[in-house]
Amino acid sequence: MTLALSAALWAALCAVESGGDAMAFNAAEDARGIVQIRACVVEDVNRILRARGAGVQYGHDAAWYPEVARRICEVYLTHWAEKARAKSARARAMPTDELYAKIWNGGPDGWRKDATKAYWNKVQTAMKEGKP
Repeated sequence: MTLALSAALWAALCAVESGGDAMAFNAAEDARGIVQIRACVVEDVNRILRARGAGVQYGHDAAWYPEVARRICEVYLTHWAEKARAKSARARAMPTDELYAKIWNGGPDGWRKDATKAYWNKVQTAMKEGKP
């Protein structure tokens, strides 16, 4: 699978979500791993993969492994970014990293939410600082 997320964006998401800690855990949301993957994201990714006819399915514990977490994150983000771009000129005009970051923070329609602007600012800062 070709990775669509830039190395800089991936590193920034990891820095913002967990400080780069693959074992990070948020009990309040049952969010796990380096990019704090919740069970609902894994369920959504599995649905997307089934629809694509892929033979891969993930369990929530896969979020503990950074390389697998990246694949889960990427399937989720590319799917929802494609949907956003198909339905909105505003989404088509957004830089991809911004669109991806806002979706990661706010869900499939996160790119529309004002609440994701602060998250995008954090991600941009982490990208500029080159945080691992």
